[in-house]
Amino acid sequence: MQSDDNHFKQLMKRISWDDIPSLDDLEVDWEYAPDNPLGRREWVRISDTVLYQILDEEYIAIRIATAKSHYTGYLLDLSQKGLAVVVNRELKEAVPVKIGFFIGKRRVVTRGIVRNSTVSADNYRIGIEFVGLDDGDASFIAGLRSAKCFGKKH
Repeated sequence: MQSDDNHFKQLMKRISWDDIPSLDDLEVDWEYAPDNPLGRREWVRISDTVLYQILDEEYIAIRIATAKSHYTGYLLDLSQKGLAVVVNRELKEAVPVKIGFFIGKRRVVTRGIVRNSTVSADNYRIGIEFVGLDDGDASFIAGLRSAKCFGKKH
C-alpha cells in the first residue's frame, strides 16, 4: 500500500495539468443513455406508508379547490413534481386546481393540474402535477425523500 502511494506521488510530480489536452474538441462516438430505475418518472415518489412513518402520522389531509367546487381527501404519495390523493368525487383531467396540506408543521399551498383520475372502490385516485411549487417546499419534499433513504432498515 505504501509503495502505491509513493508511485502515485512520483507520477503526479511528473504530470502537469498543462499536459492534459482541452476537452473543447472532445467528440464521443457513441450515445449513452443511463437506465432510469424510475421508468418514465423523473422524480422519486414517497408513498403514504413511508411518509406517515417518517412524520408519525396516520394520514395527511388534502384540500383541493377548483373553479366550481372544493374537495377533501388524503395523500397517497408525494414527490417534488406532484402528488396522488384519494377523494370521494371525480376530478377531470387537465383541470387546474389549488392544493393545500400540511407536512408535519409545514403548510404547503400551491397550484396544480389534474393529470389522471381513476376510480377505486367508492373513491377516486387523483394524480396532480404541481405548477409553480415554491422552491422552499420543493426542497422540503426532497429532504423527506432523503429521510426515507436514511430511515431504511438494513
